[in-house]
Amino acid sequence: MPHHIATYAQFSFCLVVTDKWIFVILFVQVEMPKKPDTADEQEIRNWRRELFKRKRINSERHSQCCDIELKLSVCYLDLISAIALLQ
Repeated sequence: MPHHIATYAQFSFCLVVTDKWIFVILFVQVEMPKKPDTADEQEIRNWRRELFKRKRINSERHSQCCDIELKLSVCYLDLISAIALLQ
């Protein structure tokens, strides 16, 4: 099953194409915070903490997308196998 993962602006999607169906899994990415224009270490530390937090959220969302893609492909293969057994 061919698939494609793309990112446009704050949206990412995974496109799964089968013989008869097309599945689109869409998820919204969290926007990255802008680096502060300051020399204050505390503000920079808070910015880095927020940056890593948002990167982790985006990574988890991407992981969920891949998990759903895998489950769809397994369901599709199970469905094809069941149809083949019935014929």
